[in-house]
Amino acid sequence: MGFLEKLFKFFFRVAKNNVAEKFKGSMENVQPPAQEILDKELEQIKIKDERKAECPNCHKILPKIPGAKTKCQYCGEFMFVRTRPNHVRLVVSKDEADKIDEEWSAINETFNNDVDKISLNRQLATHSVNGDWGLYRNDRSSLAGILAKEMRTEASLQTYLEVCYLDLNEPNNLGGIDNPELLKKHPPFSPNFDSLSSSLAPGILDLVRRITLKLNLSKNRIKQIFIEHNTVVEKNLRLPLSAEKAWQVLEKEL
Repeated sequence: MGFLEKLFKFFFRVAKNNVAEKFKGSMENVQPPAQEILDKELEQIKIKDERKAECPNCHKILPKIPGAKTKCQYCGEFMFVRTRPNHVRLVVSKDEADKIDEEWSAINETFNNDVDKISLNRQLATHSVNGDWGLYRNDRSSLAGILAKEMRTEASLQTYLEVCYLDLNEPNNLGGIDNPELLKKHPPFSPNFDSLSSSLAPGILDLVRRITLKLNLSKNRIKQIFIEHNTVVEKNLRLPLSAEKAWQVLEKEL
């Protein structure tokens, strides 16, 4: 069983057991704020101090070990104090300091993306339980953007194609409605079969086109990604418009 199927089955099991509020409350406590996580991690880290009383530029011996950015009294070049991601503290040149800053920037971006995905997963769970499929669709779009930032380009494309499929099915926000009579009047999805293409978001279509060009994918390959992924979505969300018919509409717009 794939991850997506497991995720859907979990969502619907929660809904079936009618524990939406309990689920929502428990999910809010799954992960503390990002800064709190970072602070706890930093408290446990032991920094290995390997600073030397030596200029990293001219390699002359200095009167004392630098504690911060300072200019060498011999060559006049600036020296910087940096801690590498492996927790080693050093005195380095400007070029070395820039490289270390880039390493930390990449790590921080990954950390922030992970926290964002945790938050999105909470929202996806809550929105699916409450039948807020329009909001669920927006969360999937946000996830696609995170995947793109992580350079997981094909995964991002797959998720944007899912968003297109959801758009073609016209998702609605039910706000927790579970009354059968009300659901007949206000269904979770209500595709406009007379004008399906009008449901597609131009911005999402543009992103799909750009990623397709970047990956140099054929129309057949895009179709394969769309059908394989969204057949699972169709089954688990019980969507009225099939993945096959949705592709016939989407193909004309790509």
